[in-house]
Amino acid sequence: MLTGTIHRRITQLRIPRINLKKTTAVSASTLLIATLVLPAYANASPAGYDYQRSPSPAADTSQHIEVPAEAATIKVSRDSYAALTGLQVRQEAADSAHAARLAALKSLGVEPGDDYPWPHALTDDEGGGLSPIGYYYRECVDFVAWRLNQDAGATSNKLRWRWSDLTPQGGDASQWKANWEAHHWPVSADPQPGWVAWWGSNHVAYVESVNLADKTVHIEEYNLGNQGRYSSRTIPIAHVDAFLSPPPA
Repeated sequence: MLTGTIHRRITQLRIPRINLKKTTAVSASTLLIATLVLPAYANASPAGYDYQRSPSPAADTSQHIEVPAEAATIKVSRDSYAALTGLQVRQEAADSAHAARLAALKSLGVEPGDDYPWPHALTDDEGGGLSPIGYYYRECVDFVAWRLNQDAGATSNKLRWRWSDLTPQGGDASQWKANWEAHHWPVSADPQPGWVAWWGSNHVAYVESVNLADKTVHIEEYNLGNQGRYSSRTIPIAHVDAFLSPPPA
């Protein structure tokens, strides 16, 4: 019949059913396989790598340093880096001040008539020491002792008289007269050129000339007024306590 024929054709043209459960399972399986074969940008890790130990494989690799075994035996020494002590610091400061005073003295120049060999040496008060003669530099006694050496034909490199020769019983100016008397060298109230003018108040000077007409002496000296410098002046003979003769040649 016509009706039956049409029914069969429509039945044959029906779209087959799709099993959603099976399709879903297949799709999930396919996705899982695709994920496993993709490049390991996010989930895959190198074999044996422990994420809990280091969160960054790149950082772990870049920080890996090979240290030679012999480097472990190297010892650091502080011997060449010793710290300065307080005493050394103070000494360096004193040395700097010493150099500054010495430079200032040199800038002053030398007074006319001053032939003292060490006019720029530092005095005892400035931290200086003893001259080759044996007295402190630029003291009155050292200058007069130098003049006595000069008159005896000596030089600063080859001295005739030293502290131990002139004043072995004490080198202060106030002690010179007693030393002269112990040597039995002449001591007088009448001066002569080349003698020593002596004061019991602790000063000596060199008699450069004598003027009997006006009873004065012209003297040369060092450290008058504790200045540590050369000077000369003319004074009455009566203003000098005593005059000491030069040591015998």
